[in-house]
Amino acid sequence: MSLIEKIESAEAAGSLLESTVTNLKNWTSADFLPEWVGASITELIEKEEWEELNDRFYQTMAFGTGGIRGRTIGKVTASAETGTPQHKARLSTRQSAPMY
Repeated sequence: MSLIEKIESAEAAGSLLESTVTNLKNWTSADFLPEWVGASITELIEKEEWEELNDRFYQTMAFGTGGIRGRTIGKVTASAETGTPQHKARLSTRQSAPMY
């Protein structure tokens, strides 16, 4: 089942709001977004995190940071939102500063 079919199925089951479905379809078909954004959306759909997707995508902000709703990372964090493997590796090799 494709992402669009999963989105439509969740809408038919009453799990996604109509406005969320419209916005998700627009975002999943966008070709200008960073790769991690698409990966995050895909992961949340695959995990059927419908409440989280409704919270993030039910409306478009009229102004501000350009985010879909206001939060880019919600209560449920997708793997792509936790940083790149390279970033995580750099953090794990850093020595902590001495505590005084």
